[in-house]
Amino acid sequence: MWVPLALGAVLAALVVSTCSAGDIDNLSAIEQIGIDNRAQAIQKYVASGSMNAVTISQSGAGNQVVTTQDGNGLSAQVEQNGSDNRADIEQNGAGHTADIKQYGSSQTADVVQHGLGKATSITQDNIYGATTGQTVTVRQY
Repeated sequence: MWVPLALGAVLAALVVSTCSAGDIDNLSAIEQIGIDNRAQAIQKYVASGSMNAVTISQSGAGNQVVTTQDGNGLSAQVEQNGSDNRADIEQNGAGHTADIKQYGSSQTADVVQHGLGKATSITQDNIYGATTGQTVTVRQY
């Protein structure tokens, strides 16, 4: 969903999903445009054979993503365009993938993965030409 925002407006999204017996997948998608947006997705695994997947897209400045996933077959995809944006992904379980793409200046990406079968891909492209200000931290246990 595209939501036009006035300068200085704040839009927050919170998605909490729990997979229980009989459910197959937790799938979440969030799209935000503007400044100082916050998106948080929390997904918990309960049923065997299910997966958790979240896709978040933000455009603007000062935006933040926080994603926490527990279970198997975890997938988190974040794309941020603009400046001073931050993406935090934490995954616990098995079979995780985290993919962060950040375009702009002063971007921060932080990924923590616990368990087996982990993969992380982070792209930071400073489209404004500066060569500093990008931060990446990946911790896999």
